[in-house]
Amino acid sequence: MKSLSKVLSAIAVAAALVASPSSHASTVAAANMNIFSLGLVNAAGTPFGAGDGTLTVVSESRTGTASANYNGVSSVGPGPSSITSTTVGATVNVLHRILGDVAGATPLYGGVMENNGFTHLTGPGTVNFALGDMVIAGTAIGGGVQGLTRADAMTAGPNNIGGANATIQNSAQITGQFTVGSTFVGALAIAVDWFIRTFVSEGAGVTGTASAGFGWNMIVTSPNDAGFAPLVFFPTDLNQSYFSTDASENQLFTDNNSIPNAPAGLSGNGQLYTSELRTFTEGRLYNFAINQSSNAAVSEQLAVPEPGSIALLGLGLLGMAALRRRKSV
Repeated sequence: MKSLSKVLSAIAVAAALVASPSSHASTVAAANMNIFSLGLVNAAGTPFGAGDGTLTVVSESRTGTASANYNGVSSVGPGPSSITSTTVGATVNVLHRILGDVAGATPLYGGVMENNGFTHLTGPGTVNFALGDMVIAGTAIGGGVQGLTRADAMTAGPNNIGGANATIQNSAQITGQFTVGSTFVGALAIAVDWFIRTFVSEGAGVTGTASAGFGWNMIVTSPNDAGFAPLVFFPTDLNQSYFSTDASENQLFTDNNSIPNAPAGLSGNGQLYTSELRTFTEGRLYNFAINQSSNAAVSEQLAVPEPGSIALLGLGLLGMAALRRRKSV
């Protein structure tokens, strides 16, 4: 009986080492960017206004995409996953794509998933799902733009793997008509709320990874203003990515704060960024291109047993077999 007890104890220990994941293990990845104002400001930071002349967008192309996947299944939704429009100032809205536990995920967004730019995921993970969403609306150079990309993913236990992404590509051609006899010296200003998070909780017998990143840049050039140096607007804060495999690598960064001393039309929750100054000449043509993206991915799996754990389990089974043979003799 004592030998049998020892063998059973060995088997119990081995089984615990090999196949006993922690119920608290989870992962979270989120990359959210919500631009709520983008436009020209003068050297003093005042938004371009009627006294400065007019800006006319003469042609434009906008494309938006959003997608999500979970456990090998790609999302479908009530509309197309990619939309392109050549109408100046058109709204391009890819309805959010989601896979997994939709009912469980909905309360995490206060009940509103579509075009939610300000509700962010916290950890640890409590639901298995992935969500991607985007929208762009308004005049992208006149201050009244909205540009949202959201990519969220979460696991609440093994074995789950998922991810999401969203992108905006916006290119346009503008012509500037400024006050006669003067030019406009100014910069681009962007007001944006952003949030990025990677979270992995520790758990015996479980491995997890979480990655998240977003990017935003704008380039302005001129085909007929020889003195205009290309303007590359690339705020470092809006171009980040992180990867976590355990709690020591978890990351959380956000700029969901009131913008201090923001000029009229650029106030809100978030951060204000301003480019270098350029001189825009009356009657000249300027081209601009904007690229924005968010992506997130999570994975949580039962860990592959170490050789020692497998050997221990094997010894326990061999011992059980030996006892059974002894009893049968």
